[in-house]
Amino acid sequence: MEQYGAPQMAEMAGERFDIAERVPEAEGTAFDFHAWFEAWRKAGNESGSGMPSHLKVEAADEFAATIPWYELGKAAFVYESNGKPLSKGFPLRLYVPDGSSKCLNVKSVVRIALLHEPGAGDAAYGFMNRVSPDEMRIKR
Repeated sequence: MEQYGAPQMAEMAGERFDIAERVPEAEGTAFDFHAWFEAWRKAGNESGSGMPSHLKVEAADEFAATIPWYELGKAAFVYESNGKPLSKGFPLRLYVPDGSSKCLNVKSVVRIALLHEPGAGDAAYGFMNRVSPDEMRIKR
C-alpha cells in the first residue's frame, strides 16, 4: 500500500467533521474511513477482487487491531485538533463507534492494511510483542 500522511489521507477523503458527532466524548477533526477508502481505491490503489474482509491497523506502541469490514460502518480517523497535528494519538487515531470493543479505537496508528481473508473471523486486538531471533536465543 502506498504511503500517505494524515493530511493527505484527510484531503483524499474530502469532507471533514468534528469526531464528537460520532463519538461524543472524543475531540478533534476527523474524516470518514469509507470516504477515504473509496477515494483511495478510485485512485487505482486497490486491485484485489471484491471488498476487503477486514481492516488491520498497527500503532506506534505495537498495539494492533484487526476489524471485520461490517464493523467499520461509522469508522473515522481523527488527524488533527484545533488545526494542529494530534498531540495525543499522532499521527492518526481510529474510532470505530459501532465496533464490538472499545479496544478497536486505536491511537497512534502508523500502518493500515486491507485484508482479503473472508475466513479471518471476528475482531482481534492486542500487543504484537515482536521479538527478534537474537532476543529469543537463550543466553547461558
